[in-house]
Amino acid sequence: MNLDELDSDRPLSRRERWSRMMEEQGRRVQRWVTIGVLLILPVAFWLIFIAREKGFESGSMFKRERAAAEWKAKGESGQKAAAAAKASGSGEVGKSAGGSLLGGIIGGDEGAPLDPPKRPAPERYVSTQEMERATRMQKAAPPAPPPQAEKQQQEAPKPPAEPRVGAERPAQSVALKALDDQGNAVQVTVETNGPVAVGNFRLGGSVLGHRRLQGDLVNWAEQTLESARVELDFLDRNGHILARRQLDPLVIAGGVFGDQVKPLEAGMSRVFGLDARDLPSAWKGAVRARVLTYTLAGREAATP
Repeated sequence: MNLDELDSDRPLSRRERWSRMMEEQGRRVQRWVTIGVLLILPVAFWLIFIAREKGFESGSMFKRERAAAEWKAKGESGQKAAAAAKASGSGEVGKSAGGSLLGGIIGGDEGAPLDPPKRPAPERYVSTQEMERATRMQKAAPPAPPPQAEKQQQEAPKPPAEPRVGAERPAQSVALKALDDQGNAVQVTVETNGPVAVGNFRLGGSVLGHRRLQGDLVNWAEQTLESARVELDFLDRNGHILARRQLDPLVIAGGVFGDQVKPLEAGMSRVFGLDARDLPSAWKGAVRARVLTYTLAGREAATP
């Protein structure tokens, strides 16, 4: 005899009987809940599907009654409009009202407005005195110019501007004052003639510390300056020429194969320089400069 048989023969206590009964009841409840869920869920989904197919949405239980009431209201408004049109004696108004009503009913437009009955405007009679007064005022008023003529008067054509072709400037002698590197006053005389000019000379030092005379070259023409020749006269205090130099201010670098020239665009200026170490010691800073020749783009060489 094993222990299980001994336990089965043993009488159960009250607590053990109660626990076994609750376990059995719990298993029974769980079984019924499972069966209910398996049966109720498909039925619920089927009912929801049928309800959506037939259009039974929430709050739609009065849908048919509402539609019937709206249809009735449309019918009554159409009858009233037709009666009013017939009473006024206007056939066109009746047709318009009937057409609007029919269009609103067929198209389903609940807010389709009906055309109001059109009443003819009252006739206004003008007296002979008013006609004469209006005629006199019309004759006394000045004739209004046509809109096209008025526009032409406002927008009067301006005379065409004369084309600029590098206006020649009169020859002039300008005395400029500057300071050299020692602070001494320097008098520079510049002679300009034509569209190319040089000026604004000043004494200064180069990168290597040498004395150097610098000036500005200005192109007043409307074409590019391709070449130029400038002559500089170095004067003493009495105005006598101590030395004379000629140079091309467009040269930016020199080399074995020739000088490198950079043209000057129209309306632009450039700084050029000259080494002043080989100038006479009697020179005190007076310079006279003038342009000898110049060549513009597309033109022949010219002299001022």
